[in-house]
Amino acid sequence: MKIDVNSIEAKALGLVNANLVAKIELINITHMRLGGYNARAYSRELQLSEFIRTQSIKGTWRWWLRALLSGSAWELGTSTDVDISGLTKSIAGSTECPSGLLLQLDRATTAETQLIIPYNALKQLAGLKGGSRRHFVVSTLPPRLGLSVMDERLSLEELEELLRVHKTGSLLIHLSVLTAPWNKLSDDEIRVAFGALLIALTLQGSGAMTRRGFGHFRVEKIVLGPKGQFLTNYVKASEALSGAIDELSVEQALSALAQEAIQSAKKILGRTPGGRPTGATIPPHPSLSFREGAFTLKVVRVNLTGETRSPELEKLRSLGLTQTDEAQLRLLSRLGRATLKLEWKKRKGLELYASGRDLHTWVLGLPRSHQATRERDVDTGYFLPPTERDDRPSPGRRVSAISLAPVKEVDRGEWLVATYGFLSYDWPETIVWLNGTRSPVSISTKNEVRKWFNEAFKTVTDYLGSGAPPVSPTRGQRLERSLH
Repeated sequence: MKIDVNSIEAKALGLVNANLVAKIELINITHMRLGGYNARAYSRELQLSEFIRTQSIKGTWRWWLRALLSGSAWELGTSTDVDISGLTKSIAGSTECPSGLLLQLDRATTAETQLIIPYNALKQLAGLKGGSRRHFVVSTLPPRLGLSVMDERLSLEELEELLRVHKTGSLLIHLSVLTAPWNKLSDDEIRVAFGALLIALTLQGSGAMTRRGFGHFRVEKIVLGPKGQFLTNYVKASEALSGAIDELSVEQALSALAQEAIQSAKKILGRTPGGRPTGATIPPHPSLSFREGAFTLKVVRVNLTGETRSPELEKLRSLGLTQTDEAQLRLLSRLGRATLKLEWKKRKGLELYASGRDLHTWVLGLPRSHQATRERDVDTGYFLPPTERDDRPSPGRRVSAISLAPVKEVDRGEWLVATYGFLSYDWPETIVWLNGTRSPVSISTKNEVRKWFNEAFKTVTDYLGSGAPPVSPTRGQRLERSLH
């Protein structure tokens, strides 16, 4: 019996196409740092670059789906009666039950990771010590990335692993969304799930440091399949975002995308029995709701053309840094510096060593602290109070309430960046601020979270839109402690 392979392939393709919700074409618009088995984008030992996987996309997709459902439940007053976690699992799947929707990576470029700075510059970095190393790092690299290579004990090989990325425009990805054979999701459940996916791709991206601008996508095209013909409003919102030319039009397109998903989430929750007004003005968890400032969105034009190039960047240019790579370093550095207490002091006209007790950067995530490791050194920054009298304070861990998402470059050196934040109560009740010389300052997050969230959001957006200069060399020598 002769097997007709072509016929089998055609039938299989027909079955796939019949279950197609949509095809999404994506391209990375900022450097992407994907973590592999060693939490780095590249393994020198294996000579292998980490590549994007659907698992990492699914993780952010589920997070945004939960935020959508949580926000709508909070608005409807059902947040105390609805199991949001269970509802998220029923739509996106879990270890107990599969999702009714499947994500499939159809095709993607096979771009290798590349060094974020030229190799000759990397070799110079490996030999730098003390203040010279700190000065070089601060003047050339985004803060979070710079901190990862500050350790003088790192070898040239380790530095290479840490400083390799998928460069902007190198990843063209074709992602398919399909209904599973066992799918029992309603149209509204598919709507809210698809909306959460588009929001996750646009506002969060993939990989490490996405809250500070790395790893962001632009949706190039959406083609609806037979199972997704009712998703046309999402296509319109995506096309509006592609055609947006200023802050207002980008903000309107992103809001339209979110509102479409919120409407479907409310329809799903409206079928849930019970429910009563919560009376709370702040949600218990990050929730995508435009009510009471629970979710805040502002698009800022970031103009990099007025910045003076530092001598270190000039040196990188002489060593082979391209204009495109330099532009990325400038953008990602500006986004990262917008969250540093050191830069907040500078904008407020404070001295470098002035007290930072009234600048509440804990809103931008924990840990933000320096733990003493040497004699005569002291703990500084934000800590959780000790649980026992003799315990050492813990630096804690909590993601930033405010994120920065580059959306598009509208002109050479000018970017439209979506700044967004979630106001919620899921912070430690009390945080202690230490500066090593004065008595500890206790901060009640429950009572002050709205006040300091709003202050932090305004400070970050003002900084981004101000044409702020790079960190000066003197300030750069304090980078290790600038996060607190």
